[in-house]
Amino acid sequence: MIRYFVQNPVATLMLTLVFVILGFVSFFNLNIEDTPKVDFPIVNIKVVYPGASPLEIEQQVIKKIEDAISEISEIKKLHSFAYENFAMISVEFNLGVMANIKSIEVKDKVEAIIKDLPEKAEKPIIEKFDPLVKPVAQLVLLSDGQYSESELYEYADKKLRTKLASIKGVATIELSGGKKRQINVEVDAKKLANHYASITDIIQALSYKNLNIPGGSIEKSEKNISVRFVGEFENIKKIEDTQVASREGTSFRLGEVAQVVDGSRDAETIARYDGKSVVTLALKKASDGNAVSVVNALKKAMPKLSENLPKGLSLAVAADGSKKIVDDTKEAMVNILFGILLTIIILYLFTGDLKVTMIAVLVIPTSLIATFLLVDASNFSVNMMTLMAVGTALGTLIANAIVIIESIIVKLKEGLPPQEAAIAGTKVVAVAVFASTMTNVVVFTPIGFMGGIVGQFMKQFGLTVVYTTLFSLLTTFTFTPMLCGLFLKHRPEEKKFIVTRWMDYLCDFIVSEYSTVLKIILKYKKSTLLLCIISLYAVKAIVPYIGNEFFAQFDQEKINVSLTMPKDSTLERSSNSAKKIEELLKKIPEVTHVLTTIGHNGLENTSITVDLTPAKSRRSDLEIINELIPLLATIPDAEISMSRGEGKAGAASDFSIDVYGSNYDEMVASAEKISEIMIKSGFFRSLSLSHKMPKTEIRFLPDEKAMLSYGVTNVQVAQTLRASVYGDDSNIFREDGEEYKINVELDKNYRNRPSDVKNISILGTKGLVPLLKLGKNFFAESIPPLQRRDRTRIIKIESFLSKSTAGEVQNLLKKEFNTLPFSPGHGYHFSGNAEMQEESSREIGKAFILATILTYMVLAALMNSLAYPFVIASTIVTGMTGVFLFLFFVGHSINIGSMLAIVMLVGLVVNNAILLLDLTLTKLNEGLLPIDALLFAGRERLRPILMTTIAIIAGTLPQLFTLHTVKASMASVMIGGMMASTFFTFIMIPPLVIYLERAKSFFSR
Repeated sequence: MIRYFVQNPVATLMLTLVFVILGFVSFFNLNIEDTPKVDFPIVNIKVVYPGASPLEIEQQVIKKIEDAISEISEIKKLHSFAYENFAMISVEFNLGVMANIKSIEVKDKVEAIIKDLPEKAEKPIIEKFDPLVKPVAQLVLLSDGQYSESELYEYADKKLRTKLASIKGVATIELSGGKKRQINVEVDAKKLANHYASITDIIQALSYKNLNIPGGSIEKSEKNISVRFVGEFENIKKIEDTQVASREGTSFRLGEVAQVVDGSRDAETIARYDGKSVVTLALKKASDGNAVSVVNALKKAMPKLSENLPKGLSLAVAADGSKKIVDDTKEAMVNILFGILLTIIILYLFTGDLKVTMIAVLVIPTSLIATFLLVDASNFSVNMMTLMAVGTALGTLIANAIVIIESIIVKLKEGLPPQEAAIAGTKVVAVAVFASTMTNVVVFTPIGFMGGIVGQFMKQFGLTVVYTTLFSLLTTFTFTPMLCGLFLKHRPEEKKFIVTRWMDYLCDFIVSEYSTVLKIILKYKKSTLLLCIISLYAVKAIVPYIGNEFFAQFDQEKINVSLTMPKDSTLERSSNSAKKIEELLKKIPEVTHVLTTIGHNGLENTSITVDLTPAKSRRSDLEIINELIPLLATIPDAEISMSRGEGKAGAASDFSIDVYGSNYDEMVASAEKISEIMIKSGFFRSLSLSHKMPKTEIRFLPDEKAMLSYGVTNVQVAQTLRASVYGDDSNIFREDGEEYKINVELDKNYRNRPSDVKNISILGTKGLVPLLKLGKNFFAESIPPLQRRDRTRIIKIESFLSKSTAGEVQNLLKKEFNTLPFSPGHGYHFSGNAEMQEESSREIGKAFILATILTYMVLAALMNSLAYPFVIASTIVTGMTGVFLFLFFVGHSINIGSMLAIVMLVGLVVNNAILLLDLTLTKLNEGLLPIDALLFAGRERLRPILMTTIAIIAGTLPQLFTLHTVKASMASVMIGGMMASTFFTFIMIPPLVIYLERAKSFFSR
């Protein structure tokens, strides 16, 4: 077969070009994403219950829904959140289940108990949830001052949103900031009392008047004529003219007792961009959309959108979610190309032959490009994992190309014609190349089928490496020998470039010196092995000093500041505190833009996204955070946390702990003790608890006798109280096809003091009666927001590290936490990234064991020996010494990237041993003594092994200097592992072979 490909270069070229062309086409078909698309089996249930406290939400909504859905199979985790007016239940199922089917099951279970939910609770919203979905872009609509916040929001909502929604790939658009238009009916309580009516009479009158109802149809001759009652409000004047009936039998105009204002509802959120009030529009892509394409389409549409804006309005891109994707992709591509370039330079320095170098230039990219054919066929995308896979597989491509070319050059020097040399040279190393390539396949295949969430991310990584490796194997036995047979010729020694001559002298010197060293090693075999074992064991001492974490953080040119004010804070108070932070941020020279959003998930919450100048031209983001910490600490009553990147929307906190139990007060005490230990440890720059100090509320306790005496029911009091203070927006005003709420409430003059509540009038059988005569008002602490996990209350502690890594800190703190006295049924557990790290470590550990076993099985089958694969496998252990030493001295941690690289090393580090042992066994079969066979193999294989090792390290080197810490740690593992395994291959393998041969001789007697 090899002979056919070498002797038919046109056919071989056409076969290769088929895969290259299809690979090119496939590459341009691929979506470009930040991470692989993962089908998270998570279903969210949202229920709005206006006016309900967190405790009422928990008791009347969450528990009932939890009880109903707990019967569904395959539930992994159940998270519930009880806020004021709002409940959210998140159901996470085991991986592998059909999320759409489970979503239907959840919907059926919830709909079955809707009647058991409170009457005022809105219909539950049930939807699938993807935690990785983030806005691909955020736009800000600014005004020069001539537009009100309501007009700004109105244009963004009714005009701009529609235009943006037409952009291909855009799924939803979320608005923040501004004020939503609303028709406000502000009731004068005194005037209303004079007419002997209550606020509920006004609400009823509006609902009776504001009707538009079809009345059927009438058939006349051959025509069908529709009948419709039209009574909807045509304008604001019609609302003012609404007649309200009093209990005295008279009526009055609404305008006599209330002021009707075409205004806005109270602001729910505030958005600012660089200190200016704006409305933000967050664009989210469809699940199958391409973020880069969406943003590119948006940028093309921006000039036209800006041109059509009313005078005084402007539009700007505040956040571009595709920038990071494009930058990371470009950086990965540049690193791969730079790695190939370094490899080619290394190859030229070793061979001094430009033709050999050009063959490598053609062979290596061929396999990489062809890989995208299978990547596209597998419905993968160009993302962080597939690009890392291509960079990883580069080592295999380099090794195979160098081994084949070096072997063919040897045959040319022996005097064989070019084509015969290509055939013979390929055959000599065919078994070794096939063995080393198949070890890569069996190593990375388990990674492609790992379990857990981490397995979903690793699937594209593992299988992409497998695809690249298989194409490498194809080109190794077809395209590479064909090119060598076509272009390489044995020529008398020519004068080489000075650097290549130096490289030849260096290689010759190393080979001659190694021969001397090898004789010493074989003379003192026991001492050599003992020293190797001691050095392996000694490295164990530095392992505890290497950090470990799930995902290594890196500079993303953004900082997120999260601000939480006390629970009783108004939106204005939160805004004022946010302004102080914005003023402090102006003093930081590296800050370019500041986007502030106030009021999401509570009036007390603020999120500030800070854009920084490019990372390469400034100090690190951590230094900026450390400078900000003492400045932000001066803001009173504020709970502030800072994170690298885009904050909690994009990534979880560094460190999470769930405190659980049955007694909430005990849970609070335990959480505070744990927080105190964490603060004293000095590892954290910020820390927050989900338990907040409760805010004060006014409670009304009805007097049953008084209520009965005045002929008033609880429902009447509750409805009147809510409408008077909170308002009632059940009526709708329609204009130009749009709907706006009509909100009825007491004028602010009658509800701006706590004492005003007791004067609210309720209409009973004995006439109007103030609330104070029907019961008593008293101040009490409201229940703070509650969190539950797996149907048990929890208090979540979230924190961000200022130093060290999560794994190290967790081990240190666990010892102190375990000394705390917990009541039965109470305790804590690490959650968030800690759970992900535990799961990923477990799954990667399984993959490592399976990869090692499969590697052994492949080697045993190819070498027809059960013993020699153990000798080769010893390089896996020796490679770990270099891994830990390199990680320690470079300062990288053990994380998801470095753990994956360790698994990858199983397939790479054995290659050197395979090359050395393959030739040794060949010479043993030819009758040489073990010592002579080892000396011969050592001399012959030292040069190609050095070439492949240096080339692999050179190909990985650019990745070591990237700002992306996960990629850099992978490079550290591969470089350290390759260096150590190469060293120990030449030191430890020869004595092991001698002892193994002696054992075979002993047992064969």
